[in-house]
Amino acid sequence: MSEKEIVRIKVEAVNGACPIFKVGDEMLVEFQRLQLEKCTCREICMHIFPTLYPVWLDARHKKAGPSTVKCPDNGIVTLTVERM
Repeated sequence: MSEKEIVRIKVEAVNGACPIFKVGDEMLVEFQRLQLEKCTCREICMHIFPTLYPVWLDARHKKAGPSTVKCPDNGIVTLTVERM
């Protein structure tokens, strides 16, 4: 693991009422560790994890363009996932 595997997850849109995320919130994951001190969101919604995990895993292992993930709660929140 000579090259740092850093994946950025960013909230691009909130269509409706979300009590947790706001547009522009970001999370950074280095290797498999969520870097809490670098997160701009105060909370993280557990509903997004099952949808987010396979996309994050794919981004972690290859550099590709950003992928989009929608919240499983009626797609209220849209996030982009991208390896840095």
